[in-house]
Amino acid sequence: MRHTHLPAACLLLALLVAILPPAAAQDAPLGLRLPFDGEIRTVTLTVPPGYDASTPVPLILALHPFASSGKAMQALTGLDDLAMEQGAIVAYPDSLDLNWNDGRERTGWAPALQTTDDVGFLAALLDRIDAAYAIDPGRVFVIGAGNSGGSMAFRLGCEIPDRLAGVVVVGALMWDYLPGVCAPEPAAPVTVLALNGAQNEDYPPEGRTFPNAAGDRPQSTLSAEATAAYWARRNACDPARVRRDPDGPHAVYTGCADGTSVAVYSLDGVGGNWPRTGDYTLNQAGIDVTRLIGQFVSGAPLDLTRAPHGPLYSGFPRQYIVYVPPTANPAEPLPLVIALHGRPGTAAGTAYLFDLNRVAAEKGFAVVYPDGKPLGAAVVGREWNYARGFAGFVDNGQDDVALLRTLAGDLGRDLNIDPRRMYVTGFSNGGFMTQRTACEAADTFAAFASVGATAGVDLLEVCDGQPPAPMLLIHGTHDISVRWHGETIQDIPIMLSAPDTALFWALHNACQPEATTSQELPAADEQPATRAFLYTFGGCQDGADVYFYAIEGGGHNLPGVPDRLDPAIAGQVNTDIHAAEVIWDFFEAHPLVRDK
Repeated sequence: MRHTHLPAACLLLALLVAILPPAAAQDAPLGLRLPFDGEIRTVTLTVPPGYDASTPVPLILALHPFASSGKAMQALTGLDDLAMEQGAIVAYPDSLDLNWNDGRERTGWAPALQTTDDVGFLAALLDRIDAAYAIDPGRVFVIGAGNSGGSMAFRLGCEIPDRLAGVVVVGALMWDYLPGVCAPEPAAPVTVLALNGAQNEDYPPEGRTFPNAAGDRPQSTLSAEATAAYWARRNACDPARVRRDPDGPHAVYTGCADGTSVAVYSLDGVGGNWPRTGDYTLNQAGIDVTRLIGQFVSGAPLDLTRAPHGPLYSGFPRQYIVYVPPTANPAEPLPLVIALHGRPGTAAGTAYLFDLNRVAAEKGFAVVYPDGKPLGAAVVGREWNYARGFAGFVDNGQDDVALLRTLAGDLGRDLNIDPRRMYVTGFSNGGFMTQRTACEAADTFAAFASVGATAGVDLLEVCDGQPPAPMLLIHGTHDISVRWHGETIQDIPIMLSAPDTALFWALHNACQPEATTSQELPAADEQPATRAFLYTFGGCQDGADVYFYAIEGGGHNLPGVPDRLDPAIAGQVNTDIHAAEVIWDFFEAHPLVRDK
């Protein structure tokens, strides 16, 4: 098997000799910090107990989805259990920022994404692990999950197929730009297996076109059939030996070069998340993708028989992204922040807007970015049903407060979550949902932070008689989407003003007027276009403080994170504060009071 040595690989190998441990049996995952191309890259490495350097073992390279992390991939997939069964080593590298550089065109909001040489980094990582451990060169597999992780796995199959026994992609199909960035002449054929959800909103079996910024070419996902056909051509598969299953849009090609194969399965009842069976409430469709991957790695035929399961929670698969910092210790409970998108928005878009992963990495907490109910095929985005039961508002039928409780419970089965330090924040529609959750779930979540949202008048009745809830509010005086002065219909108030929203929470939490303070915060620039003021309401019941950041001149955006939204909507972005940083500082000071 030919090894491809890409730029900076030799430098990496020299620098890593003293960092990676010697080949020896390991009882726990190893945290690695690896210099590459001027950056420090982090990798979690799992070596099974009983590893014997005299016996070559399989290697699995597991690539996380967009805005996720290696630690999250490790916790949520069960690949460590698979590794123990197969006697394999698993490497969970972290992307440099939110995304893997799979060759995506720099259009739309893509210029803000990182462009490091991830093919070079991952190839060099394979070199180093191969040098430190006895790896079977015929059993090296890459597994990519979801958006970014899946497309990066496809790209590795294009660029270094001679180093891989197989490519597995879960929850994704090919993007239309990948054929243009893949090496045109394959160095070798490679077996490809794609396990995608038939109800995956981002990667539907028929493919989907996503609008881009004005003047940019829209980007599309290929269909399941086109994805399979692309790899069948690269692997010189016999077109007469393709099987299409009658019970689903599956395409399986055999009779390919060097004994390889191509299979793309569209799994009914499955969305974009990693399907597993077990004691979970969300996304139960009776499919354990990790078990299927184990069969693939061992060379056994795939058994698609489903375990018994009930109806899907809320009637459709729920999608979410999880970030766990590289420093997380499974033995130590982690705080959890749930971050909610606006409308129309997505989990991935929220990770991009908030800059919350960076803060989580520095402070040591996990983040989950869930998707609300899809708005429909014509709109790329989702919404939260914060106005459930409100007069005059559209009610989509979802109890999203119950969903957030359920999501936290499911995550607690795989992550060591501190039940006294679970928090909810959101922007715009997500900010409204955050306040609804504070009224109904202050017994589950410890504190709340709403950005770019006020309180609906009907929320006052929902909150009546409910326990106090620590609340942080951020709002711009020039917000054109959620207006500072509130909203009325035919002179009937339906939304409180931003100041009245802060006052409502201060009254709800029984804060003391004499404990109210105000201050103008230091300006980030000598002549700022906006100014930030902080009003604090203290002396509240059960320590449920209320903080209100008023951004004079500020628009509909996340302060401290400029150039992420269209200025026509976002307006002026204040940089005197960083929204994610002040939100975490507030959360950290407010653990759950159990006796509310």
